Amino acid sequence: TITQKKTINKLYSYSTPMEINRLIIGILDIKDNDEIYNPCYGIGSLFLALSQTKKKFSIYGEELDSSLDRIAKLILKSLDMKTDNLYVNNILKNQIFPLSRKFDKIMCHPPIDSYIGTLDLKNNKRFSKYGFITKSAPELSFIINGISYLKEKGVFVIRNQLLKKTSVEERFKEKICKDGLLEAIIELPKNIFPHNSADFSLMIISKNNDSVLHIDASGFYKKDGKYNRLVKNDEILKMLKERKDTKYSKLTKLNDSNFNDLRAQTYLHKKSVVDSMMSIKNIGVEIIRGQRIPQPKTNKIKEYINIGIINFNEYGFIDTSHIERSVGDIDKVNANKLQAYDIL
Repeated sequence: TITQKKTINKLYSYSTPMEINRLIIGILDIKDNDEIYNPCYGIGSLFLALSQTKKKFSIYGEELDSSLDRIAKLILKSLDMKTDNLYVNNILKNQIFPLSRKFDKIMCHPPIDSYIGTLDLKNNKRFSKYGFITKSAPELSFIINGISYLKEKGVFVIRNQLLKKTSVEERFKEKICKDGLLEAIIELPKNIFPHNSADFSLMIISKNNDSVLHIDASGFYKKDGKYNRLVKNDEILKMLKERKDTKYSKLTKLNDSNFNDLRAQTYLHKKSVVDSMMSIKNIGVEIIRGQRIPQPKTNKIKEYINIGIINFNEYGFIDTSHIERSVGDIDKVNANKLQAYDIL
């Protein structure tokens, strides 16, 4: 309740809703003596769910922000959980745990609001084999780091847009499929993370998979104030265990998976009219440059809508959730505004 408030501390960026925590812990199926690793534990909300399993386990983790680390350790102290193996550290620059060290279970809700420096990753053997990683896709850095330490199973929160984009993420998605690491994708309901308009899924990573289970849980929610809350965790866990086709789940051979789009909705729903249209990708047109409107230096201003490449899906329709409204010099706006039949 505290972290969902839009306070000056913005703790909502570093905590995970209770229902998501419980689902993640349920997926991991914690056993006695499991060693559990979280590469970005934030204020420790996932540890709260762990404490309810009544199992004997050891936790390991890293967190970039020392102030969040202090909160997490206070929470753990109240739960009588040891904090000896939790470190304040930047996992992209410094390696606390050697790669020979493996953890039974890995859980991770990567921070997408924090600045993630990626310049050094090309020369780091943990990350280089998955292609170049950009700061616009911080989730991939944490997932790849997790895979490096994985013994049994890992669960990661990931934005849906990274499951369908085809540039930076393409090599990563293709490699985890070909290596048999992708066990399941669970698409979550909209509007369940406070103050965040993106759509999210859970990516489940384990070893020796020949097929991937897609679960569309986007309708499994109840309205609670301005946000939605996830429901039917038991039903989701049952589908994961049974691994078969149902109304909400679809099992697909990894060899038959579309690396360019791993979203659950793509595998569960019939093609729409939009799907039958020619996509921008098939037309073969590339966007070369855009026009930026400078800040006005006079009182002659005009409001305009700023449309960039991020606003388009592969069929050319605009994703209105990312539209930006700005004010610019009226002459510049009029000179550069879109006209009928313009091609972007």
